[in-house]
Amino acid sequence: MEKDKDILKRIGCDSGMKVPDGYFESFTSRMVNRLGESEIEKEEKVTIWQRIKPWLYMTAMFAGIALMVRLFVPEKEIENTSVAETEVNMTNENVEDYLFYSNVDEYSVYEYLALGD
Repeated sequence: MEKDKDILKRIGCDSGMKVPDGYFESFTSRMVNRLGESEIEKEEKVTIWQRIKPWLYMTAMFAGIALMVRLFVPEKEIENTSVAETEVNMTNENVEDYLFYSNVDEYSVYEYLALGD
């Protein structure tokens, strides 16, 4: 164990940096002299316009986007067809598509057609 302490002395773990004598005793007074007197800046009051401005800009942005969508995306024309006309225009392909994309199975359709008459 004694030998371990001697190893540190032999290697020389001294970094070469030393603090001058009395450095920390006069540190605070030197720092205050260098800083001098500085005035504390008062915070500006936030006006109503400064509070509303981001919301107003965001509203204008969304209104512009909505206007561009209305101008550049064509609207689909909606035909005024009645339910009877829609039923007449149904073909076998339409029925198969309806059955494929809905939760109605074929047995339910057959049962409805058999009992529905």
